[in-house]
Amino acid sequence: MYLQVTFIVRVRLFIAILLVLAALFKTTTSNDLTEAANFIIYDSGSGGTSAALLKIDPKKSIDGVTAKSMEIIGLESDSGLGGDLIDERIASLLISKFESINAGVKVTSGKPRNKVLIEAARIKKILNANDKAMASLEDLVEDYGMNSSISRDDIDALLSDLTPRFIAPLEKSLSK
Repeated sequence: MYLQVTFIVRVRLFIAILLVLAALFKTTTSNDLTEAANFIIYDSGSGGTSAALLKIDPKKSIDGVTAKSMEIIGLESDSGLGGDLIDERIASLLISKFESINAGVKVTSGKPRNKVLIEAARIKKILNANDKAMASLEDLVEDYGMNSSISRDDIDALLSDLTPRFIAPLEKSLSK
């Protein structure tokens, strides 16, 4: 017997697969999986997005022995698409607003840029549950700062070109 490596998956996706298996292969409840079924696991983290299409069969016969099995039918990912990219986009929006409010003042790399990225991540979290957020960048460059309202619609428009990339791993996995 040998092990044939078909896919290498990231830790977060692996944990998600294990959770699905644990939930589906319980033997103590009456709503166990009774026939083969397909499941999709979609994982969009900070640094990448993955989709895995799984076929789980609780009664697969292998060499005359019935066993529970899982097969990865499709696995697709976009390693550059995730929360970090969204943070970068929001940071660029904040920098643009800051530089238009404070004419002639430029945000450089280093500490000011890091402050903007931290604020961008905070704004993203707020807009997950709210329609508006107030961005506050005090003393970002010397004595210059900014307070500006940002709406979920602003962010939706900013990220609209990413929608096909978020959908692509799902579509590619499902097409297998």
